[in-house]
Amino acid sequence: MNSGTKISFRRVFYTILGIMILGAGIALMVRAGLGTSPLDVLIEMIHFRVGMTVGRVTFIAQILMVVITLILYPKNIGIGTLLALVLTQFPIDLVYSLVQTSDIFYINLMMSCFGAALTSLGSALIIHSGLGMGTYEALTFSISYHFDIRYLYVKYTLDAVFLILLVLMHGTIGVGTLISYLFIGRMIVIFMKLLEKIIVFRD
Repeated sequence: MNSGTKISFRRVFYTILGIMILGAGIALMVRAGLGTSPLDVLIEMIHFRVGMTVGRVTFIAQILMVVITLILYPKNIGIGTLLALVLTQFPIDLVYSLVQTSDIFYINLMMSCFGAALTSLGSALIIHSGLGMGTYEALTFSISYHFDIRYLYVKYTLDAVFLILLVLMHGTIGVGTLISYLFIGRMIVIFMKLLEKIIVFRD
């Protein structure tokens, strides 16, 4: 979040819209049953290994990411980050309750791909709104800014670390996990460039 960014109704609206789209995308990927992002799968594995709830493991992971971001590049933390922490679960639960896993693999594959696209669009919209990023995006971009490394390199490296940890923990890596690893970071960059042309903030 840029220190000169004003908190306007329009920015808040698009931030919340991005959170809703992001949550819907996550729910579709989970419902597809083909695997989610490497970080989400790792959190689920830790949940099973240590006995803590998924929510508690996720909360601890988010706190760690926020702390690292505050050290490296605190401008990425803002109201949008707080809104994402509080609101993301609502669209996830809603869409998850409305959609069912199909018995046909290709339908689930399409659902997973569409979910990945929505996840990327939601993340890009939150970032573009300028009120702070989601915790994982805040972490990846803070590393990118602080060490002057391209965002995609940071994203792929962190996801690769999570994948290696999954392999070491004998976790299950599905098609959806690979889709997330290969395409979500790149799609976020593409959507961010498109949103810069479509949604212009003049405040």
